[in-house]
Amino acid sequence: MLTSTGKKRGVVKWIIGFVVLIILFILIQTIAGNPYFKWYFNSLYSIPSATIHHQMLPDGSFEVHEIIDYQ
Repeated sequence: MLTSTGKKRGVVKWIIGFVVLIILFILIQTIAGNPYFKWYFNSLYSIPSATIHHQMLPDGSFEVHEIIDYQ
């Protein structure tokens, strides 16, 4: 029969194990060269400037024009 303390220890062990598995998964995928990770990190870009012009039309809707410079 497990006591309350024993149950808490079991839950804590599962949580710690799960966190360790997630960290190991990320490390292995990064070291092994997962193509999805490469695609994600290569697709990141910066937006040095953005200009947004919006105008409320007579019917209450908005007309929006955006100019976005990204690298």
